Amino acid sequence: EDKSKYEKVRETPLRARRMAFEAVNVATEGDPQGKRFYRIAIDDVNKLTSERQMIFLKTLADSLEAKAEGESKIAEDLDRGASKIFGEYSKFGKTEAKIEVFMTDTGLQKVRGLSGAEGIEKYGEFLGRVRGEKLEWTGVNGSKARLLLDEYLEVTGVYPADQSKKGDPYAQSVTKWVERQWREEFSTSIYENATMYVNARSFGRMLDKLKRSEDFTTWNKAFADHGREVGFDIFGTVSALNALAGKDEILVHTFKVEGKTVRLSHVDEGQLGPSTTSETDLGDR
Repeated sequence: EDKSKYEKVRETPLRARRMAFEAVNVATEGDPQGKRFYRIAIDDVNKLTSERQMIFLKTLADSLEAKAEGESKIAEDLDRGASKIFGEYSKFGKTEAKIEVFMTDTGLQKVRGLSGAEGIEKYGEFLGRVRGEKLEWTGVNGSKARLLLDEYLEVTGVYPADQSKKGDPYAQSVTKWVERQWREEFSTSIYENATMYVNARSFGRMLDKLKRSEDFTTWNKAFADHGREVGFDIFGTVSALNALAGKDEILVHTFKVEGKTVRLSHVDEGQLGPSTTSETDLGDR
């Protein structure tokens, strides 16, 4: 069995995503012989692109601080046919996103030296920028919110929508208590926060796995497991890695989002040549 290769395929009529994670040797402008990087690649073809999904992409581009290439354009597709019935959930029609970033070995080792809690914080900061507000479970005063969310997720299942403990009287009692505590402390929905926090917690677990091993195939699997847990929406993952590693340690080789009324294109200052090793393919979703 090839331990360095992890695949998952899932065909849907509205969206196709492809991700790859791998340690590679890449030629740079300053070193044509190549240096070791960790490569993260995302291809996302979305036939119904929502406003929220477009905000995710724009926020990621901004957080990477990549140089804009040409004129950017983000406008609603008014001529998107039957998909108009989905309203804001299909506001930009069909788009294709291609993102490929390379994290330096220095950046990777820095990330591997950090804790899962630090990862949760940076992931939450990205989600807060997407929403235009600070989330209750981030920052120095976020510990109580995180404790309540941990307890909420413990009794409701891995994901808040999980009904596996629906008939458990103890779980129902604890859930009501946690929801009441949340309402007394905060004015937001605990359910909505839990759906975001569970992804941040997955990112934190991924960092802990990276720390425990020197084997890049284990790193690949840690990224793959995280990708599956968050439904392959890893825009927050890339942004958090950029914040943790430092902006000079993440090089953007490709960042393109194109559609009938959408165009985003960004490049990094670093000049990267083609990778000299084969891709570790994690398949489609």
